Amino acid sequence: MKVRVFHITLLNIFLLFVTDALGDVHGPNGTLTVSYLSSGPGQPDGYENASVDVKLALLNCAGELHIAVERVRGSVKASDRYWFEGKQVPASAPPPNAPSVEFTGTVFHQARELGRFGFVGAWAASDSAGLNCFGGNTRPVGKFKDWGDQAAPEKREQFIRDLTIRYNASPKQLTNPAIHEAIRSARAKAKQEAEAAERERRAKERQAEEQRKAQEHKEAEAQERSKREAATGAGNQAYASGDFWGAGTAAQSPSGTAGKAVRSADGRYYSQGSDGQHREISAGEYQAMRNREAQERQKLADEETQRRNDAIVQRAQADQKRQQVQRQKLDQEFDRKMAVLSGSYYIAEAARNARGNMEAASRLQGSYASAEELEADYARRMRSIEQESANLAVAQRSATNAAVEYNFGGGTAAEQSLGALTGMLGAMMQNAEREKQEERARALLREEREQKLKEIAARQHAAMLEMRKGFLAGFPDGGVPLSSHKVPADELYFFAYTFDPRTIEAPKPNVVLTNTFAVARRSDGTWPFKHVINGEIQALTPGQNTLMGYYESKAMADDMRNAFQRLATKNGFVLEEIEYAGRPRSGAAAYGGAAADTNVQPDFWAKPEGGGKKTKPGGSDDFWK
Repeated sequence: MKVRVFHITLLNIFLLFVTDALGDVHGPNGTLTVSYLSSGPGQPDGYENASVDVKLALLNCAGELHIAVERVRGSVKASDRYWFEGKQVPASAPPPNAPSVEFTGTVFHQARELGRFGFVGAWAASDSAGLNCFGGNTRPVGKFKDWGDQAAPEKREQFIRDLTIRYNASPKQLTNPAIHEAIRSARAKAKQEAEAAERERRAKERQAEEQRKAQEHKEAEAQERSKREAATGAGNQAYASGDFWGAGTAAQSPSGTAGKAVRSADGRYYSQGSDGQHREISAGEYQAMRNREAQERQKLADEETQRRNDAIVQRAQADQKRQQVQRQKLDQEFDRKMAVLSGSYYIAEAARNARGNMEAASRLQGSYASAEELEADYARRMRSIEQESANLAVAQRSATNAAVEYNFGGGTAAEQSLGALTGMLGAMMQNAEREKQEERARALLREEREQKLKEIAARQHAAMLEMRKGFLAGFPDGGVPLSSHKVPADELYFFAYTFDPRTIEAPKPNVVLTNTFAVARRSDGTWPFKHVINGEIQALTPGQNTLMGYYESKAMADDMRNAFQRLATKNGFVLEEIEYAGRPRSGAAAYGGAAADTNVQPDFWAKPEGGGKKTKPGGSDDFWK
């Protein structure tokens, strides 16, 4: 029998600490099974196991994402074991057809959390007129406009099909008022029967006590009557033999008489001393001694009666004391179990909070501006998971001890040893489940961290790309002035950079940067062609060259070149510097002087003196630059 109790208790402890079921539903429609919390020792009233099916649908309701639910009729499943006020009772009534179904959940698009919902309290899932926007059993999740291009009207149906619902089980037990009423009625009837049996037992005890006292009274009266009859008979005999005091017989003699006061046959009175010798005494002394002997006999009779009465009282007091001790033990056991039950509620609440906090810590909330910010929140949540796992371990140990104390605390040493073994096995199962839940939370957090890091890297890459494009756009291609531009300076300054646009997304794209170089006006008043300068630079470093300038002072060109260097480094470019001599003035006279420039190339867009138009010479010069 004890082995059977052990298995039942171990099963109850196991069911007591099974974590809330989690589940996922993919797509716009589905059916989920909501499991109620398992009831057991130290838990609120309810079925040991119960569940109910719920249909759900994700809907586009006027630009908002809603979730609609409907309880499936006839889908309630419950075990045949029920717990009421900490004790297991048979489920004497069928489970309710339409119980309250409470659960919460989160809607995800891939790894992105869109919103949360809760069907609790007044919004608990129930029967509805259909899974539509107006069925009454709906809760909003969020607005499509908050989710970017994915929520465009033409994409919403596919967007909804790609969603995932992750839900948490009901936070309470499934109760059955019919069972409660049946138990209360049975208990009231049993109480009435027990009270009637107690009244009958007490009446029988009173009747037996009265009969015993009556019998003792009769026995006392009989003894008293016997004494009186004996005294009367002795007196009559003495009168017949001449002994009026009833102290002896005529045949007695002093030498053969035993006793303290006797009368001889010849009418004389004697007293026997402590030495056994007799001495003659007077009639008065004889009568006084006889009176004292009668008093002593009466005293002995009274003392015997008192001893019997005291024994009866002592037995009654002992019975009363035993009953009082038994009641005290029962009251102490009741108080002990009630204390365990009252503490178990808070222990179970702490365990539920620890599980909920661990689940919440496994989610990375919001967006992060940098990987550093993400890593800091990740480390904080990992510590929180570890702390909540420790809190859950403490709550589980306390709950195990409470369950063992409730079932075995008031038993014998052997039963308590069995309880210790039960608690040890229960703790092993709880630790395994807790470690599994902790690892699941850590894995989920690591998965979300990797996803968030990818998102941050993508945003940073896009931002860097935009910054690089903006940087290059801020240093556009320049050119050499024409002679018609009336530039007052005879020498202009430039710098150039060479960059392959196809490498702009590389981690460290390469840019070749020239020094600041001068270009002088030729003696005929024209400037060297841009394509000629670019050709000379491309001979030093092949690639797409960008000419920066012109600048009328070297200081201005140097400032712009320094700004280019600083911004290029800030945007992740790697600079390679080369030297280009440029085309400075070297001994030639200024424009309008006597000396002639031996390296003169005609400016076909400038007008010669006399208003004639220059013609394009033969060759491969690019005259459009």
